[in-house]
Amino acid sequence: MGTKLYVGNLNYNTNEQSLREVFSANGREVVSVAVIMDRETGRSRGFAFVEMATAEGAQEALRKYPFIDGTRQCALGASYGGYLMNWFNGHTTQFRCLVIHAGAANNESQYGVNDGGIDRELRMGGPVWEAKGQWQDQSPFRYAANWRTPALITQGELDFRVPINESITTFKILQRQNVASRLVVFPDEGHWILKGENSRRHLNEIHAWLAKYLLGPAGPVQQAVVVKGL
Repeated sequence: MGTKLYVGNLNYNTNEQSLREVFSANGREVVSVAVIMDRETGRSRGFAFVEMATAEGAQEALRKYPFIDGTRQCALGASYGGYLMNWFNGHTTQFRCLVIHAGAANNESQYGVNDGGIDRELRMGGPVWEAKGQWQDQSPFRYAANWRTPALITQGELDFRVPINESITTFKILQRQNVASRLVVFPDEGHWILKGENSRRHLNEIHAWLAKYLLGPAGPVQQAVVVKGL
């Protein structure tokens, strides 16, 4: 019987079936649990509300399906889900690894360079220069001293929603703390990785990262890669 895996898939813009196939091809069973929250509800009650519901969903899956190996969990997220992956890294150690695509690390710095407007101030409780509320207490950067989970970070260099500085910040902090990490940058992509060969490379990077940390012993990985000519 193959190894039982739990793959947490949250707000990730990728093909869930392809993640199943990469493991099933090796004779392993994959159980993928998607926790879906109403975006506006999560925002109105704070980002951490969504994080709590997600963690609870994972624990409920473990209780309901005893064949799942709770020691082999990972979490994947993109955009808002990528922000949550950075939040996870500061608040839980239940995951063997993370996959972070276009995830904000610092609420204040992202505000200064992204394409958002006044709606962000309304959602966060005031203008950024007041430095209060969600600008700070729900900014993953504030909990970076707790970041211990290995992370694959992917980013489109033409992203104006979550610009590349956020992914570089995440990578730099992980490197500074000697946490296994890999940064993959696609120079000709925006917020999502959409071009055919880029998408193939993106999925292959994800597959390799999950296989490394879920299917066998994990060694240190610390590198940055720029994907060119695809």
